[in-house]
Amino acid sequence: MQTEIAKQLELLFGSIGVILGLFFSVFLLTNRKNQIKASFFLGIYLLTFSLRIGKSVFHYFYELSPEIRNFFIGILFCVGPSLWLYTRNLTLLQNPTRSRHDVLHYIPFLSIAPFSFFIPNNGPGTDTTLFTLFYNVIILHMFAYCVWSLVWFSRHQNQAQETDGATRITWLRYFLWVNFGFVVLYFLISQLIFPFYIGLSFLFSGIIIFFSVWALKNPSLFKMPKEKYENSSLNETRAKDIIRNLKSYLETEKPFLNPSLTLSQVSKHLEISTKDLSQAINQTEKLNYSQFIAQYRVAEAKKLLTSSKHKDFTIAAIAYDCGFNSISSFNTTFKKVAKITPLEFQKTALK
Repeated sequence: MQTEIAKQLELLFGSIGVILGLFFSVFLLTNRKNQIKASFFLGIYLLTFSLRIGKSVFHYFYELSPEIRNFFIGILFCVGPSLWLYTRNLTLLQNPTRSRHDVLHYIPFLSIAPFSFFIPNNGPGTDTTLFTLFYNVIILHMFAYCVWSLVWFSRHQNQAQETDGATRITWLRYFLWVNFGFVVLYFLISQLIFPFYIGLSFLFSGIIIFFSVWALKNPSLFKMPKEKYENSSLNETRAKDIIRNLKSYLETEKPFLNPSLTLSQVSKHLEISTKDLSQAINQTEKLNYSQFIAQYRVAEAKKLLTSSKHKDFTIAAIAYDCGFNSISSFNTTFKKVAKITPLEFQKTALK
């Protein structure tokens, strides 16, 4: 009796994640109004993973034919591409991938899934070489996409955070590392290093519950961010005029050499409001005020680093001469803008 009750509890808890995942996926795939494109790929991810885990839960208690088992294993070819496309579109909301290219990532599933019915699958311990190859290719496929997504995220998280905020980036960071854990666990189970087969469904349920609560508290994760200046009367022509005057002021008088230069000081000189100046920079240059000024300071630093008159100047001296408050701030900003350190830039330029 105790064993039977334990199995029922395992079935109940293992099914919670599957039901929540399917419900969440249907919501994301059907409720597209005002949602970001990335949510569509999250919906595909949740649908395929929920079906796969649902098969595992069902097969743990009831026997399934090899053909059905193989098909539900084959849909894992959709997990990696969905994870990658979700990551890319979430970090680059202003530059989403084109739809005609997205389907190319699902070619492995479309090509291999129909033939999965013909792959022998006689259960644990008796799997054929063909099935072992099939399963290992799926794990490698998911692992490659997971690593690719993590690398992409590490390179673009700062850019995405400036545009979309910290909450969305934190969500994506946890989501990617959880997926990495899933892939590792799949590998351990396939090699019988971790024999607790139903444990994957338990983990899936726990993660789905955690992310569902997070999503309910932060519904903005799946919607397009509101335009910062949506109620402003500043039109494109006026914004371009402001930027033209701003650039002329910066290039002729070089006020950015003053480390204490503020937005209000610049706006006062140009005789416009700080709001209009900030919006013009953001709207036209896709940068905030600090980033925009930093570009001019880095450009000035490049000139001094390669100037024969300043060849005896230290990096710190040049940093302060270009309007930076500290050497650490200079190094960080220079590398972010120029994709190279000041010292490396100087050595390369002098060669």
